[in-house]
Amino acid sequence: MFVVNTFDEIRPAVLKVLNANRNKKCFAAIDVDSTILTRDANTVFRVEAGVYIRDMLHEKGIPFVYITARPDTVLSRAVLHQDFLNVGIREPKMVIFRPEHVVGCTAISNYKAQARGMIENRYSTPCVLNVGDQWSDLFVLDDAEKQGLNDIFGSTTFVWFSEPSNQFGTVKWNLKLPE
Repeated sequence: MFVVNTFDEIRPAVLKVLNANRNKKCFAAIDVDSTILTRDANTVFRVEAGVYIRDMLHEKGIPFVYITARPDTVLSRAVLHQDFLNVGIREPKMVIFRPEHVVGCTAISNYKAQARGMIENRYSTPCVLNVGDQWSDLFVLDDAEKQGLNDIFGSTTFVWFSEPSNQFGTVKWNLKLPE
C-alpha cells in the first residue's frame, strides 16, 4: 500500500497493473461521481485521473463496468446518459445503478461489492482494478470505519492497495481517489 498526493506519483503502478493484465480475462470497476464526472453548479466536468484510467483500460483491452450509487430510476438514467454525453462518453457498455431501497454507507458499499461479485461470477473473471473516490466504493464498511480511514489517510490523497478477497469476490488492486 502506498499513499501519494498526486496522480503522477501513482501512474506507474497503475500502468504496471494494466500492462500485466492486457487482453487477459479480467475486468475493472469504476465509480462514476467524483471519479469520472464531477459537477460544479449545472456543469459537468471530467475527473482527469479517473478518465485517464478509463482510457488506459480501453487502450489495454480490459473491459470495465461503471458502478454508481445513483438510484436506478428513469430520471437518474437519463441524467447520467446526458452527463456522459456532455463529456464525450458515448453509450457506455455497462452501468450498474443502485437499487432505490439501498441507502446508507454500509448498504451502498455492500451493493457495490455485490455488483463486482456478480460480474466476477457471471463471467468467471476477476476484478483486476477497482477505482473510486469514496472508501465505500472500494470495500464494505460503515460510516465510522470510513471516517477512521479518512483520519488515517486524509481525504485528499491517492491510496493504492491490494485486497486479495472479500465475501463477494476478488479485487486485485484498488485505487482510492481524493474526495
